[in-house]
Amino acid sequence: MPRTFRRLVSMLLLAAPLLAAPAAATTLHGEFTLADGTVLTGWFREDREDACGHHLFEARRDGNPWAEWIDDDALAAQRRADFFATHGLIDRLAYVLDGGDREKRNLAFICRYDALASLERDGDGIAATLRDGSQHRLRERGRDLSSDLVIHADEIHELEWDDLRAARFTPATTAPPPELTPVWGTFTGSEGTQTGWIQWDRSECLAGDVLDGDEEGRDHEVPLGDITSIEKVDARSCRVTLRDGTELVLSGSNDVNEDNRGIVVLVAGLGRVVHPWHRFDRLELTDPPVTPPVDEPAYGELRGTVTTTGGARHTGRLAFDLDEGWDWDIFDGELRGVEYEIPFGNIDRIERAGDDSATVQLRDGRRLEMDDGPDAGTGNHGLLVVTERGPVMLVWAEVAAIEFSR
Repeated sequence: MPRTFRRLVSMLLLAAPLLAAPAAATTLHGEFTLADGTVLTGWFREDREDACGHHLFEARRDGNPWAEWIDDDALAAQRRADFFATHGLIDRLAYVLDGGDREKRNLAFICRYDALASLERDGDGIAATLRDGSQHRLRERGRDLSSDLVIHADEIHELEWDDLRAARFTPATTAPPPELTPVWGTFTGSEGTQTGWIQWDRSECLAGDVLDGDEEGRDHEVPLGDITSIEKVDARSCRVTLRDGTELVLSGSNDVNEDNRGIVVLVAGLGRVVHPWHRFDRLELTDPPVTPPVDEPAYGELRGTVTTTGGARHTGRLAFDLDEGWDWDIFDGELRGVEYEIPFGNIDRIERAGDDSATVQLRDGRRLEMDDGPDAGTGNHGLLVVTERGPVMLVWAEVAAIEFSR
C-alpha cells in the first residue's frame, strides 16, 4: 500500500466518530477491507472465541517504544540476584552457562477490543490505532493476528488475518441478531459471587454458542441462550438446566469437566476475572439489567508518582513492567489461583507487598491482595518514570508504591 494512501486512510479513521468507544458489552462490529478490495460490514469474531468489546486483543509489539531508556545491565543483575537467592550452586552454574542474564523482555501488546479503532496492514507489520489516537506498530504474527476470523455480514464469511487489509471497528446502528447477543450471568465459587458478562471456557460468550456434553451416550449441543444454570456435580460433569425446565447431567467434554479453561466474568469497575474450574460451583444465566453497569476503557498515557523503598519519589509518565504505558493496558495478577485482567485505568494505587505479591487499590475503593501473576511478582521487570529531569528506571525490588494520576 503506497505511503500516501496509508496516511490518508489513517487520517480518515481518526477523523471518523471513533473516539466515543462503543458500550463494553457490545458484540464486535466494524468495516473490514479484504486483500482484494472487497469491503464487508458486519459482526466480527476472532478464532470462534473473542466476540465482544470487553474481550482482549493480544498481539506483539514490533519493538519496545521505551528501549532507549532501559538499562539492560541493571535488569540482568536483578534477575541474577533473584535467581541466586532461591537456588543452590548447581542451579546457579546452569543459570550462568545457559545465559540466564540474556532473557528477553516480553513485548506483548494487550488491550480490550473496544479500545481499538483500527488495524491496518502496513508492509510486513500491522499498524494499530487506538481510540485515544495513539498508534502502535505490531508484528505480523501475534496471537490474535494469526487466527481464523468470522464476519457476519450479508452472509457468514470465514477468513484468515492474511485475507484482511484493514479492520475498522465501529458501533453498530442496529442490535445484533439474537444468536450474537452477549450472555449475562452470576458466577458462584470459592471467591463468592460475581455478576457480569460471561465467557465460558474462555470462548462461549454469545447466546448462539453451544455447550457440548454427553448424557447416557447421547450427545447434546445446547445454546447458551437456552440455559438458565450450570452447576458442577463433580470434576467430570455438570448439571445443566434449560429455560423449559429440562435438566441434563453432561460429561465427556471440556465444556463440563476439569479440562475447562476457565469461566470469565467482566466485573464493572474491576475488569476481567478468570475463575479456574476447581474454583467454580455454579453459574446462573439471566437477562442483563435494562441498564447494565458501564465498564468503558479509560484512555490516556499512564502517569503517576512512584515511591521507592528508600523513600525517593519520582513523578511523570510511567511504563509499568517497562512496556505498559497507557490506561488501556492490562495489569495481570492472581489471587488464590484466580486471574485478574485489570485495565490500568481502573487502578488508583499499587503497593508492592513482597517479591511475589502486591496490593491493588481500585478507583472505586476495592482492594485486592495479589499473591502472584506476571505483574505482581518477580516476573515484573520494573518501572520507567519519565520525569521532567529525565528518565528514571527502577527494578521491581526498588518499588514501594505507585499512585496513578489522571
